[in-house]
Amino acid sequence: MTRRALLLTLVVAAAILRGDGPALAANRVDQQNTPAPGTGGFGTSIYPNPQAQTFTAGAIGELDAVSVSLGGLTSNPNRAASVVVRIFPTDGAGSPDTSVSPLGAGKAALGTVAESGGWLRVPLSRRPTVRQGRVYALVVGTDGPLDFGWSGRTGDRYPRGTALPSGGDYSFQTFLVRRRRH
Repeated sequence: MTRRALLLTLVVAAAILRGDGPALAANRVDQQNTPAPGTGGFGTSIYPNPQAQTFTAGAIGELDAVSVSLGGLTSNPNRAASVVVRIFPTDGAGSPDTSVSPLGAGKAALGTVAESGGWLRVPLSRRPTVRQGRVYALVVGTDGPLDFGWSGRTGDRYPRGTALPSGGDYSFQTFLVRRRRH
């Protein structure tokens, strides 16, 4: 290793140890409802009417992805459309405030999600900043006909939010890039 490379390595290591590293830490799961398979489940079509799940942010940071649990609603589901995710603030009644533009959004093709179900990770191209303790709405739909539904469980499995309008809770994960404190 040359002296210059060694010096650069030492400077970078010192900056990281001192806390001058990147302003954002790697993404991690912030909120989730991932119940074990069992009784009391449901699947609601996300086409043509998007479905919503509220969640309460557990930390301050940027949401950079969301995962949703999907399952085929027919024996040979249409896979042509993409899943579209939008993040909205909630209104006074606790519903998505769709009178304003979404805070964040992203979409993803079904890829390898099997007919029998599976998780789909949707990266957000517009990454909203969320605040700890605030309630947001995750709205999941499609950009065309799609024979898949969003899986969930009846009962209050996730006490920091609810599936709308049906009650219960959809299966989801939010991935947060936390802001580091200096």
